[in-house]
Amino acid sequence: MNTVAVAPTLQAVICRNCGHPIRLSAAVIERQSKHNLDLVTKVFSARCRKCHKENVYALTEIEDISNFVIKLIIGP
Repeated sequence: MNTVAVAPTLQAVICRNCGHPIRLSAAVIERQSKHNLDLVTKVFSARCRKCHKENVYALTEIEDISNFVIKLIIGP
């Protein structure tokens, strides 16, 4: 039996003040994956851990930051 390691996708929004990625909670990620988006709130608030400022973001602003994290670890 072969096992394949699958890297989890890291989803975040980019802070509007400092540009640092803000990781999302499981509740926000679940809200994005709902099939009937007409009945779901399309905005959420998130606080940046770097600059400590809070902003309102849309579900459409969520990005996959797996490549961003790899670039931070490995370098440009």
